Amino acid sequence: MKKLLLAVVLSVVGMGAAFAASPSWNYVEGNYTHRQEFSPQNGFNLQGSWNVVSNLYVVGSTTELVDHTDHFNDTRLGAGMFLPVTSMVDLYGQVEGVADTTNTSTTAWGEAVQGGVRVQLFSSLGVFGGVEYQHLDHPVQTLDKNEVFGVVGANYSLMKNLSLVGEFKTSGQTKEAFGGVRLDF
Repeated sequence: MKKLLLAVVLSVVGMGAAFAASPSWNYVEGNYTHRQEFSPQNGFNLQGSWNVVSNLYVVGSTTELVDHTDHFNDTRLGAGMFLPVTSMVDLYGQVEGVADTTNTSTTAWGEAVQGGVRVQLFSSLGVFGGVEYQHLDHPVQTLDKNEVFGVVGANYSLMKNLSLVGEFKTSGQTKEAFGGVRLDF
């Protein structure tokens, strides 16, 4: 019975995979965002990626968050490279410059390095996972921080170029969730 169940599951996955396409690196995405660090913060995120040439892409994002007393902005701009492993699996790595600003006009500058895997399981379902290292130099040196995040997410296609997306990342101290809509071009 277990072998039969395994065979059915593998067949369904195999049939879906046969119709899947490579993950897209050309998109814009809008998300509701919730971050739990020292206090709960809510807001929005706008991000995108553009496959410039061959396996190289540029990436950027801005996130606006508020809690009961403060306003936060996290802006990133960077570049990355992906390596197709199969027609449905890409390994990737990217580096971004980061500017974190609060409503007191204090800006922490730093960088984020991320690497992981993106898999298009079915034509309508893609998943990804990876690790991100983030370093911020804060003007008040006691607030400098280095964090390592685990990152997981998925996108579900509603139609050819429109998907629902979700992402969760955590470092233990900081937890961040995104949910929204993605447009591939």
